[in-house]
Amino acid sequence: MAIAKLCRVVLASPKSDSGVMIAKLCKYSFFHPSNRDGLVEDPNLLLLLSRIHLIYSEANELLATQHIESEEIHQIFHAKDLFSLADALNSEMTDLKIELQVKKLSLTRINKIQRRLFALRDAAHIFFNNVRRIRVFQGFRRIIVVEGFVPSDKLQLFQQQLHGYIALNESVEKRLAREPYIPTLIVNPKIISLFENISLVQGLPRYNEIDPTPIVAFVFPLFFGVMLADIGRGLVLISVGLFVAFKMRKYGVWGWMLAILGSSSFVMGLFTGEVFGLRISTPFQIIVPLQNALENPTSTESLLFIFEIATVIGTFHLATAYAIAIINQIRSRNRIEAFLGHLPTLLLYSSSVPFLLAVIGVQFRFQEIFSSQTSTPLLNSLLGIQIPISLVAQTSVPIFVTSYMAMMFGRSLAYLIIREDRHIVTEALESGLVEGILKPIEFLANTISYIRLGALLLLSIILGSLTGRILELGLVGIPIFILANVGLIAIEGLIVYVQDLRIHLYEWFSKFYFGFGVTFSPLNSKGEFSEIKWQLH
Repeated sequence: MAIAKLCRVVLASPKSDSGVMIAKLCKYSFFHPSNRDGLVEDPNLLLLLSRIHLIYSEANELLATQHIESEEIHQIFHAKDLFSLADALNSEMTDLKIELQVKKLSLTRINKIQRRLFALRDAAHIFFNNVRRIRVFQGFRRIIVVEGFVPSDKLQLFQQQLHGYIALNESVEKRLAREPYIPTLIVNPKIISLFENISLVQGLPRYNEIDPTPIVAFVFPLFFGVMLADIGRGLVLISVGLFVAFKMRKYGVWGWMLAILGSSSFVMGLFTGEVFGLRISTPFQIIVPLQNALENPTSTESLLFIFEIATVIGTFHLATAYAIAIINQIRSRNRIEAFLGHLPTLLLYSSSVPFLLAVIGVQFRFQEIFSSQTSTPLLNSLLGIQIPISLVAQTSVPIFVTSYMAMMFGRSLAYLIIREDRHIVTEALESGLVEGILKPIEFLANTISYIRLGALLLLSIILGSLTGRILELGLVGIPIFILANVGLIAIEGLIVYVQDLRIHLYEWFSKFYFGFGVTFSPLNSKGEFSEIKWQLH
């Protein structure tokens, strides 16, 4: 699973030993404190926070007008527990203020003090961020009881290190995890994690939802390759991506992503037979019969064929979005919404596309749709499957009508049967009627949006063909041909990436993704410029 399974743990400690317990939680960096309703701030920790905030403020004030190369700073602070760390930071602050009172200080000494102040401020910031997140159970005078979450694969190690404090641990079941305070920890393989930024643009999924990143990691490059299918341009993108990944490590993620997108363009170019706009024959063209359509891409037949393929690809892509929405609702125990809202939507959409193909097959002569024995378009031309239009219509229409009725009236009827409040029944009915009006329009608009896959493929081929004619100029045309292809790769690559992103963000994610998750953020002891070493027994 892309979203790691978590365990809920409850820890208890005498208040005299709470500093050690929290220090251990910071040291081992597995623990995400709970922030659910009912937990409160501990008075002793609040006093500690005020001390640390004062240290941070003083250090920040002393550094306000100073410029320093922060890359050179890294200082380690040692402490036995939380309270001794506060004493150590306070002592460091006092020493630095005394040193700054000396009138004649060398420039080297001033720089050293400034670096220590910078590290001190960073350590105080770590301390403050950790402690302010600790919430405790009410009603205990002599002990402190905290709750939080630990990744399941780290639970055994966590138990070994904090066995004396653990009062309870239990798995957090995803089917029951509706609470918004339960954090989400994304754990994808490296190649898939490259595409997490696309998913996270919409926010983080909740713990009990599906992380779509593995699907995005496959479909996003696929769509990119479909729209920019060229062997030569794919190789250029791979080369540029690898150069960025190895030579410009700061942008390594983008470099590897560009290499993957280029690989997809290369592979899809094997099916189209395009190399920098020049046509070649490849064995892969037998698998997907695109050659005839691409030889005359501006003809009506070619346009219809390419757009039909793009529509079918879009149909499957959107169907996965509706399926994920069903699973997310089931996990959230919203079964009425899952089976009487999202499932009818999926069936309605899945049946409307073959029905539309049947309508196109009879050239919009609706009186022939249930009797025509002509093969259904696309199923015959692309897949070689001979299915009569009448059979497709007779199968899809009952599913379409049943799903449509269930979507409009199913939820209100279900709430009425289980004797829910009349207000809820009315709202469900109103929602169903609105969806009944808007869903067909939404289906049409979303599906048409995927035509851009075919449109950009044809545009790429036409522009490539025009560029290829430059070589007819002879030797003079070679540098012009190279420059033209560089420009096309840059412009087309950007356009295709943006359109690919738009399809995912506006057509696909909008069907199931909300992005209301809370990031799993454990307590830690290491900052950007300082580190806390705990000397625990």
